[in-house]
Amino acid sequence: MSEENYYYEEEINEESVENSKKKSFLPDLFDSFKKIPKKAQIGIIAAAAVVFVALIVVLIVVLFKSNNIENNSVLVYKTGNEFVVRINDKEFTLPDKDAVNFRTDVKEKRVYYTVPSSYGEDLYDLYYVELKKGEITLPAIIDFGVGKNFEAAAGKVYYLKYNKNTSAKDGCVAEIDSQKLTTFASNVDEIFIIGESGIYFTKMHGVTKVLYSFFGETPSEVCRNIVQIYGFGNAEKPHLIYEAKNGASPSSSQLYVAYEGESPDIICDSATNVIYDSYKPGGNLYYFTTSVETVSWSYVISDEFAESDKTMVKPNRLDYWDIFGVSSAYNDAYVAYQDKMIRDEIRAALDKTVEVGGFSAPVYTAFAYNGESVCKVAQNIDPSKVYAYASYGEPRVIYESISIKEQETDMATLSQIAARSGMEEVINYACSIVQNSVESKGMAVSIAKGDTCTAYELTEYDKSRTQFSFSDDGKNIYALVKDMQGERYTLYTNSLSQSKPSSRETVAAGVTSFGVKNNSAVYLKTDAGKVIGDIFSFDGTESLKISNAAVDFVLNGSEDILVLKEYNSFYSEPLADCYAYYDNEEIKIGNSVVVSSFVARKDGACAFIENIDGETVLRLYSDGETAEINNGVSEIILFN
Repeated sequence: MSEENYYYEEEINEESVENSKKKSFLPDLFDSFKKIPKKAQIGIIAAAAVVFVALIVVLIVVLFKSNNIENNSVLVYKTGNEFVVRINDKEFTLPDKDAVNFRTDVKEKRVYYTVPSSYGEDLYDLYYVELKKGEITLPAIIDFGVGKNFEAAAGKVYYLKYNKNTSAKDGCVAEIDSQKLTTFASNVDEIFIIGESGIYFTKMHGVTKVLYSFFGETPSEVCRNIVQIYGFGNAEKPHLIYEAKNGASPSSSQLYVAYEGESPDIICDSATNVIYDSYKPGGNLYYFTTSVETVSWSYVISDEFAESDKTMVKPNRLDYWDIFGVSSAYNDAYVAYQDKMIRDEIRAALDKTVEVGGFSAPVYTAFAYNGESVCKVAQNIDPSKVYAYASYGEPRVIYESISIKEQETDMATLSQIAARSGMEEVINYACSIVQNSVESKGMAVSIAKGDTCTAYELTEYDKSRTQFSFSDDGKNIYALVKDMQGERYTLYTNSLSQSKPSSRETVAAGVTSFGVKNNSAVYLKTDAGKVIGDIFSFDGTESLKISNAAVDFVLNGSEDILVLKEYNSFYSEPLADCYAYYDNEEIKIGNSVVVSSFVARKDGACAFIENIDGETVLRLYSDGETAEINNGVSEIILFN
């Protein structure tokens, strides 16, 4: 430090010490202000007020701009043969025209993508761009020769990299800020991101699939013999649901859930037919259980020799010896034993057929897991004949009620068939008996309440002509019954808010489109032979008309209902004008919108492309507002 600077610093310090001895320097300012003439004081106050208002206006503009959807989104779209990345209000055209597999880390303002790699077939090079210091950076390489699938979160990207020495893929993680690459496991099959604290992944040990967790420096084995696995990393409570083989019962599995930051919990140790299609995070996960007793052949085939055959042993000739030699009773005992051996062979063959799923009486019990507990939903139910599940609220299902006609044949009959035609014919006959033992009793709805479940008949409906669904809270059944002419439906509802279902009520006839929005049914009603009609929303009590002259609608995940009008099928991709029913008002948000171009975000915001006389425009919509992004857009690749 120079002598001049040293003395300057010393002077500053002395001044600071002097100021520190004062209680406050603000009274001096007020005293000085009082000495200024009155008119000058008014001028200073007015000027300060103007500056303050200006600052507030600037702040509002900045906040408003940052909250606009065009300034608060991550987009990847295509113009001609080029990919454009848009992060907030900045855009960058990628130099890689063969880019694929786009992913985003919205929190870190990064977009990842791959390009085909020279390292081998079905391998890619992994790149990213990011918003940094107000601009989108040039693409940066992460790694070469990686697999197609990868996941990104919390500033890290997890991917599979081909290992030429093992001819398998290693699991790798790249920490972008520190530019650190780590191989966390070899021979990795799949990767699942559950929140931001770490990942789960699977790898093969021979023919056995094993699940691991990776939340620190070293992976930990979680479960072996995995048969199904689903990740819900974007849920409010990120979690993983998986099934493992049940060693005691090959036809069932052990069902688990693992929430972020928690150890896995077992939901059921003998689950079958887990219904993932109807599952929504935070709602009901349905599955079925059964037992050997209820599905075995003995449920419909009586075995009158079961007890006596258990104690029958092969006869000993010496036990049947008299002064004339072996008595005739030995021959009878030996024939009886031979018959018993045939029956044992039949039983073993039938058990084996049940074990491999060859046949069973469809007598199952349905359960639902709601994220906290399990409840029984229905009994004596066939999983293949369930037609609607309530996603939320009290678990309930609509299904075809069945009964099993017991004891349709007996072991003596099977023994005769075995003696005459062989074991294969016995199995074929037994299968036909089991299948024919099922008797339909019509449609029913089963409702779970606490520890009990109750089934109620729905005799008003014919399954062959009816499509069922529930309101999101499960308190209403919506049934679309096909007209005899075939193209239109009548919409009915049954309330489930009381102790049992109400009688069905007609909501509307002439329905051509239908969907459930929260707890309401949204439908398009048209006259016979027409494609244009009115759109209504039915809240379980009454219908509210929300649009006319419409051809269809889109339920995009938010409170909005997007209404399509002026449908034009002249183009290769049909077009329609788009309106949003927002805040009880219909507003136009797009002209000649490419119907297939809609991409919705989780919060209900959506992106779409207009095509007016061949000129395309990309627009974004959210909360009653639209924004124009760019011209010449041919495809929306990613929207977050």
